[in-house]
Amino acid sequence: MKKHLLLFAALCLVSFLLGEENTLNYMGYTLEKQITEEDGYQMYIMILTDGNGNVIKKFDLGADSEEWNSWKLLDVIKGGNKELLISQYSGGAHCCEYNWIYEFTPEVKEIFNSYQYNTLGFMAPPDDLNNDGNDELILQDLLFSYFYRCCYAASPSYSVIFEYDPERQEYVVQNSKFREFLIPEEPDIFILADEFEDIKTTDNPDEVDPGGYYLGSVLNEVIPFFYAGEIELAWRLFDTYYILEDKTEIKELMIKRLESDSCFIIKEQ
Repeated sequence: MKKHLLLFAALCLVSFLLGEENTLNYMGYTLEKQITEEDGYQMYIMILTDGNGNVIKKFDLGADSEEWNSWKLLDVIKGGNKELLISQYSGGAHCCEYNWIYEFTPEVKEIFNSYQYNTLGFMAPPDDLNNDGNDELILQDLLFSYFYRCCYAASPSYSVIFEYDPERQEYVVQNSKFREFLIPEEPDIFILADEFEDIKTTDNPDEVDPGGYYLGSVLNEVIPFFYAGEIELAWRLFDTYYILEDKTEIKELMIKRLESDSCFIIKEQ
């Protein structure tokens, strides 16, 4: 499964999670959807409690639609009991989906929280990519949305991958370990398309690339190489295929943005 298929799969999680009841009782714990009102607006929240009614966590990032506040019991890690996947969608046109996963043996434990990574978006249905019995998590990273002059439609869209760590009992970033799922065997640089073939190094970037479609097309192919640990190759590809005069400025901004992303780890944990 290559990266474009992964991103397509990510868009399927909404339908994957629909149709749940308002209350789930599992392993002595309860997850309940509630309708509340804040500043005159109705909104849905979900509350996870233990057998004594003590609140473990309140989930209040979803929009005012029941279907955007969902859960599913899944076998994401081997070993018997199912884990609980909780998903909320903010209702924004371009952002944001949040996902949490809990296991319940020997006691309740949060093993994944996409909100703590700040820039993660849609999540694909979990999949065991390396056939070790534990599912990996594949999520969209929105770090480069609206980058430089890119409009949202032109912004790079790519995936990051998390693997379950049995020692830490949580999911950790493991992009380079799953390199083959992040990048193609051969880069498919879209600037070879007819619409970009007339661009010259002397052109004014704002005039020939309004909306950043040329820049975004290059970054869409180059950025996954950074996350896969192929740093030198990523820069070579960028230098080869992005030819406008603002290249140096863009590279500096790319470095700053990559360094700000907790999912960008050269050597995974």
